[in-house]
Amino acid sequence: MFIPHWVMDELTGNRMQRGASPALHVVKGDVDTLTRETGQNSRDQKAGKAPIKLLYTLIELSGKHKTDFLKSMDWPGLQKHLEACANDAGETGPRMRRGLSIVDSDAPLRCLRIEDFGARGLEGDEFDSKKNFSLLCRAEFKTSNGAGQSGSARPA
Repeated sequence: MFIPHWVMDELTGNRMQRGASPALHVVKGDVDTLTRETGQNSRDQKAGKAPIKLLYTLIELSGKHKTDFLKSMDWPGLQKHLEACANDAGETGPRMRRGLSIVDSDAPLRCLRIEDFGARGLEGDEFDSKKNFSLLCRAEFKTSNGAGQSGSARPA
């Protein structure tokens, strides 16, 4: 079984810091935004003439299933990075603390799985700036802006 190794970038150069995610100010945290953004991402990666289908599944994990899931994703490795973010006095800190307290409690863990069918999916590796997997992992408000794409960061 593959277990991820979480790596977070250290502050470099001029040691610039952020107080909150720009997404908190631009992208609303509601169902309309979730469906629009995920639908657009899938539409931008359409593969063929068949319609794209999206499936949203809410999964609730508790007990052994929750424990196994957290172990499979190396929760302790990720948790230390998220706890550092939770100590931030800005807008992100309190949200992170609330989320961490749920994960650390006996409460069920709710996960949203979004699947698309009829789309190419994620391509490339983390550092291939010409492919969409790199944009997911290493970019903020940037799309590949290819022909026929309409991502939220595409210029009007």
